[in-house]
Order: sequence, then C-alpha cells, then structure tokens
Amino acid sequence: MSRIRLNLFWAFAYNIILIPLAAGILYPSITFRPEYGAFAMALSSVTVVSLSLLLKRYIPPALESDQKSGMHEPEDEIDPICGMTVNPKTAKFSSEYMGKMYYFCNKGCKEVFDKNPEQYKK
Repeated sequence: MSRIRLNLFWAFAYNIILIPLAAGILYPSITFRPEYGAFAMALSSVTVVSLSLLLKRYIPPALESDQKSGMHEPEDEIDPICGMTVNPKTAKFSSEYMGKMYYFCNKGCKEVFDKNPEQYKK
C-alpha cells in the first residue's frame, strides 16, 4: 500500500507544480515557450506510465505475521497402507497412534491399519 501512496504523491506533486506552469500561471512576469508546455505534458504522461509499470512489476515481501502464526497449508501425507498421497484437510479417514495422526484414502486402508498399527508406523 505504501508503494501506491508513493506513486500517487509523485503524480499529484508533478501535476500540481508543472501543469499550471505550462499553462502560463506566471504569465505577466515569466513566459514559457509552447514547446515547454508540450514537454511538461508529455513528461507527465511518461511519469504516470513508468510508475504504473513499476507498480505492476512490484512483488511485496511476505507478511511476517503469517509466517509467525504458522498459517500455512498442511503438507500432504502418505497413506501408510497403499502409499497414496492424502490431503489432511480433506481426508475422511484418520487414526491417531502414539500421538501421531495417520490419514487414509479410504475406509479399507484405515481398517487394515487399525488391526495392526505397529506394522505401519514410521
């Protein structure tokens, strides 16, 4: 958000200062040639376009609060019976054995594990 505010500041500052000068606000005492006015208008457009392109390329740093709180997706687990990859968030079947959670792809794998969990623990 600070990058956007910086871009807005430069766009407004440039336009507030140079556009009135190019339009002849100081006409009685100082006069500018029309070429300078055209140059100021063109430079204004180039400034806006370049700031927009910089904003498009900008990649914000990762938020520290997400990293500290551990708000990342859980990694996929391997079904100890058949070896399939199982997402713990969507797994319908799971068992806890000796403080560790095991996730299964189907009811059959869970039943096989529950009969003899010692054989499949890691």
